[in-house]
Amino acid sequence: MSDVAFERYLEMFYIQGHTPVINNFGDLEWIWGDGAEIKADFSIRTEAEIRVAEAQGLAVQGDFYVSKKIKLDQSDVVRRVRDNRYFRISGLPDITPEQSTVQFQIYPAELTAPPR
Repeated sequence: MSDVAFERYLEMFYIQGHTPVINNFGDLEWIWGDGAEIKADFSIRTEAEIRVAEAQGLAVQGDFYVSKKIKLDQSDVVRRVRDNRYFRISGLPDITPEQSTVQFQIYPAELTAPPR
């Protein structure tokens, strides 16, 4: 599978972040909103995997697949465009080896409430 074929399985997400806006009084406010647009995928783990993660004190509910070129930090929040769901990155990524045909990384992630 090539990078092009892999991208067919991805959908649109937005990295969430603070955006400056001017309020009605002319003051600068910082609000949460859509930042960079990325193509990625979120897949839910099996019930057994979720139970093992919870037993280890982790809140992992799934895997967030994204291009190796996109750098995310632990606690970053992303919004899936299709259904307006939010996911928080909850750990460090597993990265495909350099010799791999498809270059991507898998972050542990969990469903979360919209940031405020």
